[in-house]
Amino acid sequence: MLRLLADVAETVHRRCGAQRLAVSVHQMLTVASAHGVAEPAPKGIHQDGADYIVSALVLRRHGVGGGISRVYHDHGGRLLLSHTLLEGQGLFQPDAGSSLWHEVTAIHAHGESGGERMILGLDVNVLPAGAA
Repeated sequence: MLRLLADVAETVHRRCGAQRLAVSVHQMLTVASAHGVAEPAPKGIHQDGADYIVSALVLRRHGVGGGISRVYHDHGGRLLLSHTLLEGQGLFQPDAGSSLWHEVTAIHAHGESGGERMILGLDVNVLPAGAA
C-alpha cells in the first residue's frame, strides 16, 4: 500500500507540481450469490469528484465474471479502455474537471458457491502549497 501511495504522489507531482495531497481510501466488497448478479457501482458512467482517482485496485476476485472497468472520453462518449482488472491491478486517472469518465459492469457468480470482488478506491485531491 505504501508503494502505491508513493507512486500516486510521484505521478501527481510530475503532472501538476503538487507538493501536498489529501488522499482518502475506501474499500468495497461486491458479493454475487450463486449464479447471481451484483452491481459494484450502480451509478453507471460517472466521475468521483476528486482531482485524481484509483478507481479500483482489485484486492480479491474470486468465482466471478464481469466487473469490466471502462474509461470513456466525456460522459457516454468514446470508449478509451475496457479491461477486466485482476488481483493487484487498478486504474489511476485524472477525474474532476477532466474529460475522463468511468464505470464498472456487474459481476456474476460462476457457480453454486457464489463469488466476490473486493477493491480499494483512492480519491486524491491536490492541496494548496500552504495548506495545513
